[in-house]
Amino acid sequence: MRRLAAVFLAIVAAVVGLAPPASAASWQAWENLGAISGSGKPAVAARSSSVVDVFAASPTNVQHRFWASGSGWSAWEALGSPAGSDQIIGNDVSAVARSGGRLSVVVTAAGLVWHKAYDGGWRTWENLGGPPSGPAFSPAVSTRPNGTVDVWTRAVNGNIYHQAWTGGAWPRTWENLGGGWTGPPAAAGGPDGTVWVAALNTNGFYYHRVWSPSAGWSGWYDTGTPPGGTPYFASPGLDVRPNGLIDLYAIAADTGPVYHRYRSTAGTWNGWGSLQGSGIVTGPNATGRPNGALDVVIRKSDGTVWHRAWA
Repeated sequence: MRRLAAVFLAIVAAVVGLAPPASAASWQAWENLGAISGSGKPAVAARSSSVVDVFAASPTNVQHRFWASGSGWSAWEALGSPAGSDQIIGNDVSAVARSGGRLSVVVTAAGLVWHKAYDGGWRTWENLGGPPSGPAFSPAVSTRPNGTVDVWTRAVNGNIYHQAWTGGAWPRTWENLGGGWTGPPAAAGGPDGTVWVAALNTNGFYYHRVWSPSAGWSGWYDTGTPPGGTPYFASPGLDVRPNGLIDLYAIAADTGPVYHRYRSTAGTWNGWGSLQGSGIVTGPNATGRPNGALDVVIRKSDGTVWHRAWA
């Protein structure tokens, strides 16, 4: 915990520039971060270009470790689970880095969405309530440059719901973004204040929509499906880079590989490319770093969490 707090203070003290990605950047090899009991989707967040956090959940506990440039990976630490809950639904977790080295982590338990914050120390779990149409499943969390934290979940009726925190207490009210979704959403905030969300439709194709400060919500746009037909794991991964490029990740078959495509700033999606990987039992999660590097995490059938970086 002392090491984590030291990293937090270092981030607060530093001014992190938005350096362009290195011209020689490429996908690094997958690395095994160790096994955590459970089979749910892990999470990844980047507090800076030199600090990357990874989370994985068991039915009764969320585990966390982080990578710091120059010192490598920390050991796993237990963050506990929401009070009074006997199971983290799906063993899924989502996380996002906020300004000043802070973190937000979300899970679902007892049909409700729960949030845990880090701001130099870990706070207690907060109950954000659940959507009006029934139990919440595997949530997602994202943030905006103005400090707003957005939380997303899919309800039992297939609708995606959203609530936003702008300071003070959580509203605990949910905005309905429509139905027809077979799995949990993925979400990310853009450097221009936009908010992006993606999900798998019942027709087997991924769709995305975007919220902008000037125009509000767009409609849903078809983003395609990776080679091999309908993705086996419905939940995608999504990130927005500092230069505005959007990355989408998906699992093509029942155990992999991971596929990736990106959207240019002109609005054009490139083709799907394979990031390899096998034995996968979850959808991917992803984040972008301030320097343009990317981080992707998945989980395999033996409970091991795997990480791959583009740097």
